[in-house]
Amino acid sequence: MGRDQVPRFDWRARIAKFWNKTGGRVISRLRAGREASRIASLSPVSGLADQVFGGELPMDVWQTNMRQEIKTHYIQQYLAGRGGVGPMTQADWGSVGGQLADQYRYLDGFAREVAEGKLSKAQIAQRSEMYMNSSREAFERGQKRASEVAGLDEVVWLKTAMESCPDCIELANLGWQKAEPWPFKVGGRPAIPGSGVTQCLTNCRCYNDWRKGGAMDVSVQVHPAGTSRTIGDKRDALLDELKDWEGARANAANQAVNGYGFDLVTLRDGNELVGVGTITPGTRAGFENYYEVPWLATKRSGYGRQTINRLAEEVISRDGSGFYLSSSLEARDFYKAIGMTQHPTEVNLFSMATRLSEADEIDIAHLEPEDGVFAVPGL
Repeated sequence: MGRDQVPRFDWRARIAKFWNKTGGRVISRLRAGREASRIASLSPVSGLADQVFGGELPMDVWQTNMRQEIKTHYIQQYLAGRGGVGPMTQADWGSVGGQLADQYRYLDGFAREVAEGKLSKAQIAQRSEMYMNSSREAFERGQKRASEVAGLDEVVWLKTAMESCPDCIELANLGWQKAEPWPFKVGGRPAIPGSGVTQCLTNCRCYNDWRKGGAMDVSVQVHPAGTSRTIGDKRDALLDELKDWEGARANAANQAVNGYGFDLVTLRDGNELVGVGTITPGTRAGFENYYEVPWLATKRSGYGRQTINRLAEEVISRDGSGFYLSSSLEARDFYKAIGMTQHPTEVNLFSMATRLSEADEIDIAHLEPEDGVFAVPGL
């Protein structure tokens, strides 16, 4: 890969997320966390466990190596959550130091059990890997600090595993909460994903997401494609709800609901249907797991940003790349209706969603197209 092809990243402090300058899109908290976890999984601690159990590695050398691995990964994870070295303060380094002191204390007890022959090779390897897994707590704490600095004061506990432990299910069911005082506790102890407080211990694969208080609490539902039309037997009920939509918005929404083979995303403000969009797998040279968003519409102004962001989040959750593709008059009218001055036939959904989310205090009508994506002047 040539130098001009290597992705370059910036930290966007206003939204507490990384920005892929090369690809022109935000890096979601879920994706950043997964990448940090992937790096932690590459640690050689399992090999070290084999060597110390077999007598090939002296105990003191093994413990020194474990301390170094723990230190390296806790710092890497915190920096990934905080936004790199640039935003770090003395308080941040102090937070990392406190976490490391706890882990070193646990490691001392672990080392005693190893030295006394109380653990099998498999147990040593498993517990060694749990130390690396626990470094995810550092990522979440870094994200917490970055989000606080960005003024994001509401937090939610989100599950990613197919099966989650009872504690994580209960925490996720709390929905969005004020971050102060910290709302997530298990048995009276504050819970952070990966901290080991939940029943799944450091195997936790949940994460926290953040937002500014007062955000419109729009619920989202994904309807898998039906055998005949987009959503099967729910189609008629949704079409009935669209009868009081007007003009180009109604046309685009009806196209979304009536389409063939699309997953439909619906957004509601309370019980009112206020946004629809469709997602379908596609093919595009140079992209893996590529999705197209052929249709999207909102009932009235004020929901465009939410609809675009929710569609982008859904594609991101599938580990996909996403583009909105349409040259229809309805689509152009829709974009004009939500305040965008032009509509190119191909728009990078991630770029659009990110730049809209960055424009919290900027009139959406001031967005201008730049190099095929929508950008906020001055950012």
